Amino acid sequence: MAKYTTQPWSCRGWDEDDCCAAVVDNLREQFNTVYDVAFLPGADGLLAAGYHSGDVRVFNWKRVCASWLGSKGQAGAELSWRGHDGPVYALALLESAELGALFATAGDDGWVRVWRVADIVAAAAAATAEGGQQDSAGGAPPPPVAGAVRLPHVQNPLGVSEGSQPAAQALAADPATAQLFAGGSDGGVHVLDVRRLLAAGRDAAAASGALSSLPGHAAAVLALDLCPATSQLASGSEDGTVRVWEPAARRCVAIINPWEERTVPPGQPLELLRCVKGSPVTCVKWGSGGQWLVLGNAAGSLTLWNAVSNELARHKSTSACIPQALLLSPGAVLMAGTDRKVHQYSFQLEEVHSFDVGAESAFAVRADPGGSGMLAVAGARGCVDLLSAQGAVLGLVRPPPSALLAPSACPCDTSRCCCRCASCRPGMLLRSARQGSLIRSLLLLRSPLQGSVRSPVRRSSGVMTKAKLSQGELVAAQLRRSPVPLIDVGVNLVDGAFDKDRDTVIARAREAGVAAIVVTGCTVASARAARALCEAEAGYPLYFTAGVHPHNAKDCDGATLDALRDLACHPRCVAIGECGLDFNRNFSPPDVQERWFEAQVALALELRKPLFMHCRDAGARFAEILRGADVGGPAGVRGVLHCFTGNGDELAACLDLGLCIGITGITPSKARPSRNEPALLPHVLSAVAAALGQDEAAVAARTSAVARAFFGLPDADAGGGGP
Repeated sequence: MAKYTTQPWSCRGWDEDDCCAAVVDNLREQFNTVYDVAFLPGADGLLAAGYHSGDVRVFNWKRVCASWLGSKGQAGAELSWRGHDGPVYALALLESAELGALFATAGDDGWVRVWRVADIVAAAAAATAEGGQQDSAGGAPPPPVAGAVRLPHVQNPLGVSEGSQPAAQALAADPATAQLFAGGSDGGVHVLDVRRLLAAGRDAAAASGALSSLPGHAAAVLALDLCPATSQLASGSEDGTVRVWEPAARRCVAIINPWEERTVPPGQPLELLRCVKGSPVTCVKWGSGGQWLVLGNAAGSLTLWNAVSNELARHKSTSACIPQALLLSPGAVLMAGTDRKVHQYSFQLEEVHSFDVGAESAFAVRADPGGSGMLAVAGARGCVDLLSAQGAVLGLVRPPPSALLAPSACPCDTSRCCCRCASCRPGMLLRSARQGSLIRSLLLLRSPLQGSVRSPVRRSSGVMTKAKLSQGELVAAQLRRSPVPLIDVGVNLVDGAFDKDRDTVIARAREAGVAAIVVTGCTVASARAARALCEAEAGYPLYFTAGVHPHNAKDCDGATLDALRDLACHPRCVAIGECGLDFNRNFSPPDVQERWFEAQVALALELRKPLFMHCRDAGARFAEILRGADVGGPAGVRGVLHCFTGNGDELAACLDLGLCIGITGITPSKARPSRNEPALLPHVLSAVAAALGQDEAAVAARTSAVARAFFGLPDADAGGGGP
């Protein structure tokens, strides 16, 4: 990759595989996220950063500032190594006279790893001596891991255990007791005895013995903070609560529901379920002395809570900014989130001022404990800003540019260039066999699934309170317009969740550049409602599907097929479905699912309608039924698996059947609405285009063309796109 960042690009001297790999690597860097940073103690200006790519990188912030203040240049990392298999979500420092200075990381792979700061300093010095600053591909040996342990599964307070390996998402340290606290994506809160961990070395069983678990939350833990004055631990969660713990006694002393402005009695699952309907607590910090807690909420607010009397002191709306990082100092609260700013509040949560930062979504704000006054703000697109306490920019860390992606012209003779130079760079990826299977799969897009960046926990909308933003305000905060009209091919628009604002949802879709919507029918009743909606909506092109979802197959009877046949003859009905198999939950018995799936496949063949399908944990039987009906073949009909969740073999089987594959996605921050809608579709477009290394307009044009051809939609619809 280095040769394409340091030399002018020319279409006469590139190797296709090498060039493609360089583009993909550069795009990964451009869309990397820094989730946390830490100033390393006693390290003469070293700053560590944890990346979405799994890397831990160490920068000399003094050198970064000198480069920026001297020539607006940027200094690279002193040291980089692979810390985790997956994103590095949290960093923590633990200093004690007995153990020295320790540096801990928490990752998506579920591991908590500990390094000695002295080893990191030595490795950085060795890397610099070998050739100066390095990038993530540098060859300097990483520092040795002093200890590591993987978080176990826990059963949450609702009696649920997901069974998958939980991610380690939050860290806090207690130097007085030499303990680390880790929060898991399954709601677990874990206590790690660092002395025992270091003594265990590479003995995995002994390392596990250094870990104990607290009862935890009903959903992912997103934030932890320890109060040095009281040794109490606060944990914020996607379940909408903050828990206050006394780790020494291994007990929870308070469960706070900030939106209902009260504490929750322990041991009452129904009360916890009420909390889950609220918005996630994204960040939490103790005030000095342990009297106050400041909480950030995904609905767009800050809360000041009196931890002594256990009562609300103040709510403060943060408007369109979702708090994701907090830093408290005497008399001041710093908050960063989703609006490219750091906001300073008084301790009464009155905003004093704000200053700009580079990250469009910031996940960390840290202060140098060494007394320099330096602030580090980190977040999306690999941005780390080094700022003075007043917000002046002192240094920047950004992903390196690539000559392959730069707008400069190719120096060759454009009249003879086979790729015409203006489009040759993106053309490389289109011609690359390495990207072929993904491009084959990228045929249809639908609205994003709800979930957070750090934990895919599904959530329902909560009761509105005085500081909570509405669905429309949350969507408006993320609204962006597609450069080319998009088609949303799977929207449950007749669901009761849209009864109060269906017209507004359609208007927002138009504003986002969604040119047409296909409304999903999951039962006869919902398909009839979709038909009525299509007939009533004269100003926007709505279409619908008619079918029975496998969950509802048990409700079918002798009149079902005739009803579907009648619905399918409507000019706005473009497919049979949603139909298929779902052996994951088996809300309908498997044999009943199969019988009604086969019946709907036969109906599609009879009427020559495409199939809009669903499959989960039933890939082999699903493919067998379609193969028997020649779906996707010359004598069959077209089919789309609208939300693919299978493995590589199942994907290959679907592609061999000639099926289209629906690609879904999530909004790229924890600042997401609790309900999905078509206006969020451009965010999926952006993520998929980045993954492919293609221009968003090209991806939008291709997917929309395939959708029109698949469903037989007219070439021009309302909605539009572009500027």
